[in-house]
Amino acid sequence: MAYLERELTTRLNIYKKYKRARSLFFNIATASGTLSVALSAGGLGTGITGVGLPVAVSLGSLGGFFAITSVISGSWAKMISKNVSKHEITVSLCRTKLKRSKILFQKLS
Repeated sequence: MAYLERELTTRLNIYKKYKRARSLFFNIATASGTLSVALSAGGLGTGITGVGLPVAVSLGSLGGFFAITSVISGSWAKMISKNVSKHEITVSLCRTKLKRSKILFQKLS
């Protein structure tokens, strides 16, 4: 019984760490995607005037950098999401086994 409780706390801690990492990468992907769109649009608007072409190039390249960052962070969040679901199932199974074993020991006592 103590083994199951230790296993549950261990798996629950791992689950929480993966969940935090997934939300971190998801937030990074969202923020960098938003910055990418804003900087690219600003670069396009500045480039249309003709006078601000040097500024438009730098804004466009920054927008591209943030777009790449968004794609990479989104793919990492997706990979971590698989681990989150795996550990969520493991924690659920461990809780069920622990609950069933407690009920069984109560009936035997």
